[in-house]
Formats: sequence, C-alpha cells, structure tokens
Amino acid sequence: MTTDLVSLKARRYRVNRKDRSQSISSILELLNGQPLRQSSIVQKSGLTYKQVKKYVLLLTNCNLVYYNEQDLTYKTTAKGLHYLNLQNSMVELLPLTKTSSNQ
Repeated sequence: MTTDLVSLKARRYRVNRKDRSQSISSILELLNGQPLRQSSIVQKSGLTYKQVKKYVLLLTNCNLVYYNEQDLTYKTTAKGLHYLNLQNSMVELLPLTKTSSNQ
C-alpha cells in the first residue's frame, strides 16, 4: 500500500514538472500587465513556493522583473517583455525545425 502512494506521488510530480525556460516564461507571462505578489505567482503558475522564490530572484537580478518594495509586488520590465517575445518566437520555430529534420 505504501509503495502505491509513493508511485502515485511520483507520477503526479512528473506530470507537473516544467523545465527552467517554461517556468521563467510562465512567471513573465503572469507578471505581464499586472503586478503580483509572490503568493499569487505560486497559486497561478503551478510552481512551488521554493521554485518561484528561486526564479523570481533570478529574474530580478537579470532585470527582467521589477520588485516594488512598497506594494511587495513583482512586474515584468521592458527587458523581460523582450525576453518573453524572443522565447515565444523560439517556441514557434521549434515545430518547423522538428519537421524539417524528419525530411
């Protein structure tokens, strides 16, 4: 019975895992247009608190996200929007690369 619970939890976490670029893009998209607190980012992104804390710190250090100390909120910067546009362009190009390599 215990092994069943462990395997069930392992499958659930495997399904919800995102790679680093997906996690970063997810956070930037959430913060695009509206400032959010860290707890709201956790709730809306599907990431853990630990992951959000790590990525928000990284994004803030790279000037992709701005932290407002008065409101305790985060918001995507112009540089963050540029990164997000580049990331979305890459995602659009990936299917073309995949199909062209199959020929």
